[in-house]
Amino acid sequence: MKSHPILFKAEMVRAILEDRKSQTRRLQGLDFMNQRPLDFSFLKMEEVKGELVAAFWDAPKGGTVWVKSPKGKIGDRLWVQETFCDVPLPWVDENGWAKYIYRATDGKKPQMLKWKPSIFMPRKASRLTLELTAVRVERLNDISEADAIAEGVADTFDARIASNFVGGKPGPAQMEYWALWESINGKGSWAQNPWVWIYEFKKP
Repeated sequence: MKSHPILFKAEMVRAILEDRKSQTRRLQGLDFMNQRPLDFSFLKMEEVKGELVAAFWDAPKGGTVWVKSPKGKIGDRLWVQETFCDVPLPWVDENGWAKYIYRATDGKKPQMLKWKPSIFMPRKASRLTLELTAVRVERLNDISEADAIAEGVADTFDARIASNFVGGKPGPAQMEYWALWESINGKGSWAQNPWVWIYEFKKP
């Protein structure tokens, strides 16, 4: 069993804490396929020398491309990195003394301190560890309504803008996830329909 760091935005951390989020989609490691995603088809997932790898068929070149799962395999742990603040002096909260405060749930911090981006969170400051229960790959636009809900989004998106959605007739949670994806990856990133890793997890 290995441990891997993983970044989450504050609203997604809250969704995990509230047991609303059990999936995440990631682009890491799939850059080569996503230069021309239409040219590739997924073949299989396989464990090689203790590592989980996905095999893709490169149609124009007639060869197989193997890609290692950056966040591990079933049973591995993900330790969550989130926006935080380390407090140099004792800070009293409802549980006693706190060394770290977290933007996702604490909201406020001492005025003299600054929030630190999640990428800078050390392992010792992480309060959330997740266990991988499934790993797969698919095209981004293939997300189902149920999987969009498992991504932790609400399912109340304004249906009046459905005509702007790329990828068929979406459900409200799919539209929410589309909006979230583009807020992170930029306008038009959904229409590119890249290959993504899907990591399913639970709190152990």
